[in-house]
Amino acid sequence: NFSLFFTKVIIDAGNVLAVGIMSFIATDSVSAGLVGAFKHQNFLTIAADSVVGNSDGLNAIIVFLVASVVSGYAAYIFFKMALLFIGRLVAFWGLMIISPFAFISTAMPKGNIFGKWFDTLLAQAFVAPLFLFFVYLIMMATQSGGGILTSFSVPGTGWFNSLLGPVIVAIILCFA
Repeated sequence: NFSLFFTKVIIDAGNVLAVGIMSFIATDSVSAGLVGAFKHQNFLTIAADSVVGNSDGLNAIIVFLVASVVSGYAAYIFFKMALLFIGRLVAFWGLMIISPFAFISTAMPKGNIFGKWFDTLLAQAFVAPLFLFFVYLIMMATQSGGGILTSFSVPGTGWFNSLLGPVIVAIILCFA
């Protein structure tokens, strides 16, 4: 019975594709690249610059609130992705355990679960490559060497324009 072998081949194919996509991301790690693109430290710089020219500090409060919302939402998205990858691991365990039954069920006249099992296996195998592909797109969109969001990070454009870049990155992360 080679059902476990074929299951692991499909899982490994998805993982190899994920590693291949990961090699296109130009940074040392995904987290370092996203932090570099997200530029959390710019929020506090923008808030400090807005307080210097403003006696009431309202701009600093607005910047801090927007920074808190964006950072909290990004943390929520990454927490959801962590749970998705943990669920993927558990699903792989279950799929490997029932793989002999799925292969045997093809010989049964009723109760053929192979199609559903195989669809679930393919869906779970390509979660990581799809996630990394969208992270790659986000990294390309936010790169400092000509990405689509670099016009927002030009010094002297004001605190509102400087906030738009990280907010757009958070919105893109939402759809990844």
